[in-house]
Amino acid sequence: MLAGTLVLVGCGGSTDTAPAAPAAPAAPAPAPTTPQEVAPEPLAPIRALFATRYAVPSAGDVAEPLGFWTELGLDVELFEGQEAVEVLLSGDMDIAITSPSRFAGAIVSGADIVILGPTGLVWDQYIIVRSGLGIKTIDEFKAYGDANLTRYGISRIGSAGHYGAQKVAQELGWVEGQNYEVAILGNLNGIRAAFQAGQVDWFAWSAGGALGLEASGEGVLVGNTADLIPPTGFNVIAASRKAINEKPASIRAFCEGYYKGQRWAKENPYETAEIFINEGGTRVNTTLRVVLDGIRYLSDDDKFPDTAWDVIAEATVFTLDGLDSLTGDEVRAMYVPCSEL
Repeated sequence: MLAGTLVLVGCGGSTDTAPAAPAAPAAPAPAPTTPQEVAPEPLAPIRALFATRYAVPSAGDVAEPLGFWTELGLDVELFEGQEAVEVLLSGDMDIAITSPSRFAGAIVSGADIVILGPTGLVWDQYIIVRSGLGIKTIDEFKAYGDANLTRYGISRIGSAGHYGAQKVAQELGWVEGQNYEVAILGNLNGIRAAFQAGQVDWFAWSAGGALGLEASGEGVLVGNTADLIPPTGFNVIAASRKAINEKPASIRAFCEGYYKGQRWAKENPYETAEIFINEGGTRVNTTLRVVLDGIRYLSDDDKFPDTAWDVIAEATVFTLDGLDSLTGDEVRAMYVPCSEL
């Protein structure tokens, strides 16, 4: 054996080692971390154009005085006017509300606009005849037009009143240039001025304008387009694709508050009439009649009835020069429910 390879333990020695110090207690495991709650980004403000403020067939603007948009954290600025397509394309407005044929016609022509939901489900327009003609009934109106060239007023090509009046003329069997001609007058004020001056004989308009003319004695109501046109979207909410891409959450919130306002209006017709009177400055008796007459047709949400698409397609072909055909399926493809943005 090589020296030093073994170490002999002397007598009285021990092979035990000194006792080890007790182990330190293990450090507690770190508490699981939870992601910090991140406050949602504030909603971008919305600018919205209504064809007519505080007037059925749209009552969603009661969301403003009732604070429904404010509850959602959305700042909304509301305007009134007829240039719905133009202000969407220019970016002056994020949302616009007007007749569906206006938007469908623009989309067919290349406008990057999306229909988001209806405001009313019935094409609810009265046929108003100038009282000076002495006409009291639809039969007398037909007899007058059969024998004379009448003139009806519209706000603009493609408006709801344009389609409504065209449907009336079609139902009566009238021919343009023989029984009727069209006067484009910009808005209800323009139509009313021409009506008072005897420059137009009749027109189709929703309850607000119609019942007001009847109450003043200037017009006679001889029928309603709802008897001629299946359920549809009377006016619709729309936005440009650019606004949707930039402000999807804000546009969803606008629709949420708008339809909450519509549902509230249907449940509270007398309070709705009071808001219309106080905010819109309309006459008490007329406004109450308007609300009670048309509020039942308001849309509760962003869904259309199945019959809507063919009606909108027909209305668009009726009112857009150079458009020979448009199908209901093509119109349906222009629609994305606001709640699904």
